[in-house]
Amino acid sequence: MSVLQDSPAWVSGLIIVLSVFSSILVVSIFSVQAKSECDISGVWNHSAKPAELLIDLNKSEITVYSHDNNK
Repeated sequence: MSVLQDSPAWVSGLIIVLSVFSSILVVSIFSVQAKSECDISGVWNHSAKPAELLIDLNKSEITVYSHDNNK
């Protein structure tokens, strides 16, 4: 028999909660690390329109920098 089968039900639940929490924590840590290593901030051309987009990861914003159809 395994240890979990002999344990109270709350122990099994606690193990599941801790597993989920630790998975979320690991993903979050790698996401922050990936953001700092891959900075795409700046002015980018729109792929389908005559426009330029300003990407600012510090503010988590994408704004229209210029749009040739609106001149």
